[in-house]
Amino acid sequence: MWKETFFKSKEKAEKELLIDVSKQEQVELKYPPREEHDSLSSMIIWEQVNLAIVEDDMYRADAEKRKVEDHQRHLRRNNLLPDPRFFKYDDASKLYLPIYKVDGQAAHPPTLPQSQFELKVAKPETPAPSSSSPTPESSTSPQPGTEQVQ
Repeated sequence: MWKETFFKSKEKAEKELLIDVSKQEQVELKYPPREEHDSLSSMIIWEQVNLAIVEDDMYRADAEKRKVEDHQRHLRRNNLLPDPRFFKYDDASKLYLPIYKVDGQAAHPPTLPQSQFELKVAKPETPAPSSSSPTPESSTSPQPGTEQVQ
């Protein structure tokens, strides 16, 4: 079972721990019962593909995937796609925008005060040069990967 991921940089010879998942809390995935899913649920649509993958039958998984994609193409080609529930294409902006509903009724999107959108970035303070750090003129050897120009 996978527990750790390491990385090794070009600058350092030894590898460093990036993440140790054994220290992470495991969360059990819980799904509603099959009968509570609607016909457009990806759990239902891709069920046969998932089963084939779990059974390590990649030929069947590929065939099932093609069936799903062919069916979706058929629906699109014949304008049989259901009305969108979450996003709708906006011709003016050329974007898919969220559909807002409150108690099943169309509603205006929530508005936030303009201050929510302001980007506030603090400039980092520039440290004062210390007397112990060499100046470019007093440096005797260039840093690796740089050239010293006279």
